[in-house]
Amino acid sequence: MKDIFSIIATLLSPLAIYVPHVLRLFKVKVPEDYIFPYYILLFLGVFLGESIGIYLMTYWWDKIVHAFSGVLLFIWGLAIVYKQESIKSIKKNLTRAFVFAFFFAIFIECCWELFEIGNDTIIGTNMLQDGTRDTTLDMTFEAFGAIIGSILAYITLNVKKIWILDIYLKDLRP
Repeated sequence: MKDIFSIIATLLSPLAIYVPHVLRLFKVKVPEDYIFPYYILLFLGVFLGESIGIYLMTYWWDKIVHAFSGVLLFIWGLAIVYKQESIKSIKKNLTRAFVFAFFFAIFIECCWELFEIGNDTIIGTNMLQDGTRDTTLDMTFEAFGAIIGSILAYITLNVKKIWILDIYLKDLRP
């Protein structure tokens, strides 16, 4: 059963490229600037991690992907706040926006870990590898990535432009 799942996942994973475009069909606006980092995450996790097998070759690859995901999800969380509130409101209460973005990243990570548990339980995969330890470390690295994202966002908004983040945060700059 596990081999069948791996084959199906490998064959279907290229379809993940189209998720932003499918979301647009449902009137969910995905800014063009956010698609490229999403593709990087897919490349790191699905292609290199799963298809090539780096997850099995190195214990730390999973942690790097989770940390990168934390940074990315933090920035996306800020984007959600940005889309829901006025720029003036966000600038007045940047802490609230940062807290939301941080917990948005953690929430998505929790959903992912539930997905892994479900796959291991129902299909018999080995996504959790070390069980609770793997889940805890994944969540820790996701939180670490979100903290790094918040630090970089703060620096970009208040101190100095970090060019890659400035693409996403330029409208929030005081």
